[in-house]
Amino acid sequence: MGRGERLTPAEIDCGGLMKYAAIVVLILTQLAAAQRPAPMQNPGGLSGVYRATAPAAGSEERERYFYLTFFPSGRVRRSHPDIGLRGYDDAYQVNFELRNGIPKEVRRWGTYRLQGEQGQIVFANRDVWNFDLKGYPQTIEAQGRTYALLDSGNGLRLQGTYKNEKEDSFITFMSNGQMNQQGVVPNCVSAGERYGMNYHGIVGVTGQATPFCMDKPLPGGYNLGNYTIELQFSGSSNSFAFWPEPGANRSTPPAVYINDKKYLLVSGN
Repeated sequence: MGRGERLTPAEIDCGGLMKYAAIVVLILTQLAAAQRPAPMQNPGGLSGVYRATAPAAGSEERERYFYLTFFPSGRVRRSHPDIGLRGYDDAYQVNFELRNGIPKEVRRWGTYRLQGEQGQIVFANRDVWNFDLKGYPQTIEAQGRTYALLDSGNGLRLQGTYKNEKEDSFITFMSNGQMNQQGVVPNCVSAGERYGMNYHGIVGVTGQATPFCMDKPLPGGYNLGNYTIELQFSGSSNSFAFWPEPGANRSTPPAVYINDKKYLLVSGN
């Protein structure tokens, strides 16, 4: 508008109405926001493997376990880790399993959001779980179950001999970081055998050959951390998922889980 120009009464009325309408919309928006709960925000770092235990239904049955694995990215997996979490890339793994298209694997994944001490998980199959964080980080309440945080093994040195509850394999840990195992890692060699490594750093046989297995213990070292155990041998190493059973003494838990197999404490050192 140039200098000397004047608004007509109609223009004044129109401008006033527009301003009034804008104020009304703003007030209504604020009232609506005040009446509804604040939206759940992305989490700032829930992480770790949580386990809930259901008692055995009968004397012949074992306890049942339920797992939730949380990642700081806002993803959650409805299972324990199949491999150790050291160096684990949850974004890569989600995309990998989506590309494979195996429904059983895909529906284990979900995303979670938080609002104060409350949270919500939406899984890939559209299951919705609400959970309570009052006991976090030690416990999380979800679906009527108490999920307890499992020991990641960070800084842990074990001491004692553990035997597989179903097989003839065992492993003896020493507090100086040394170990002696038989059957945890197959002690097999063969001429011409070829090995490959996946993106998690786990070595596997890629070539075909007839292995020769030595039926004797194989000593080495071990390293624990982030739900991973690395068994170190001369010139090679193997990594597996790992967590100890909760116990009064952290260095001698009643059992440990290696590669999803349970090993029971049979003797302490």
